[in-house]
Amino acid sequence: MIKTRMLKKVAGYLLGLAVIATVFLFIPNQEKEYTETPVLKDLSHHPVYSTYRFSPPKGVVRIGIQPFWVYVANIMEAMRRDRILAQELAELGLRAEYYSFLNGPDINFFMRKGQIDMGLSGYIPTLQIASEHDILIPASLDRSFYNLVARDVYSIQQLEGKQIGTPFGTDPHHAIFDALASTNTSATLIPMDGAKIIEAMQNERIDAAMTWEPITSALLKQNNNLSVVFRSRWVSFLYFDRKFASANPRGIQAFLSALIRAINWLNADSDNFIISSNWAIETCLALSPDFKISRKDFVSQAQAAREMAGKPIIYHSELADGGLLYSGFHFLKNDQKIPTSIEWKDVLARFDKNLVAQIIVNPLKWRLNEFDYEGTGGGHE
Repeated sequence: MIKTRMLKKVAGYLLGLAVIATVFLFIPNQEKEYTETPVLKDLSHHPVYSTYRFSPPKGVVRIGIQPFWVYVANIMEAMRRDRILAQELAELGLRAEYYSFLNGPDINFFMRKGQIDMGLSGYIPTLQIASEHDILIPASLDRSFYNLVARDVYSIQQLEGKQIGTPFGTDPHHAIFDALASTNTSATLIPMDGAKIIEAMQNERIDAAMTWEPITSALLKQNNNLSVVFRSRWVSFLYFDRKFASANPRGIQAFLSALIRAINWLNADSDNFIISSNWAIETCLALSPDFKISRKDFVSQAQAAREMAGKPIIYHSELADGGLLYSGFHFLKNDQKIPTSIEWKDVLARFDKNLVAQIIVNPLKWRLNEFDYEGTGGGHE
């Protein structure tokens, strides 16, 4: 648990980020739509991340997770307590360490530095790291929607001249960019992490925000004059540093089995959503003590996300030319956020649709319906 002094430091940092961050103005139909100055290039100095002591790579799997992400957070909290996974890793001479991050780009920063071996994020950060770093992408995590929440506004066109909060370099960034472009609407986008969007909306420092659960529910519950005016779908992925994956193929299978097992455990009993939501909320508060959402809302939104997520397999349609990922790739390329030399086929080579499918068809071998999680009273099937 982070000490109180550190929590205050984090809260002050995030508030400062929301206030002083460089903004950009979206102006449709120009070759260069915006200018942008990164707020903090070296995340090694981040008030929370700087406290992390990443172990040397030998014998350790360093995992980046995102607690502000219903359903996926439930899955990850279960995996980190999975005794079966821990046992299988120990037999391979490995152990897992989990590090919490505010978003996918932050996870990728440390993966590039060789300090994270396994990460998870939406499709935009996944595409970006896949364009810059050799990774293996064997599984999807969830499929859901981002929500554009606005104050006293009922259409995208009414956001003309307004200020919109969104975390840069992420799926919501891509979604709001497309929404504004498709309606020829000009608005100011302010880089802002999810936890501070709630505070900024409450204090009326921004007029709208591109959000996801549990941020959307927290906003709507606390502000009667807010409404959802636009939705955009997403898909997210789990990925590994290729160097780690190549050296530990059996370890990859152990993690993918644990992923499927955690999903099966959540589906086995509604109480498991309550248990895992409590774990996730505790992890959220360690990152941002100002975060406020009821357990009931976190649980209900996680269960709703489960209905849309589907199996953790990567569908062929998601990788097709002209699809969501293809559009996201060209968004990044046009915005010069990935090397100009990278081609779509190079990114596609990072995906492996077969690994999860091979595990799902053999549930007994991979113990997919055998559950043994710390803090749940022991194992059962």
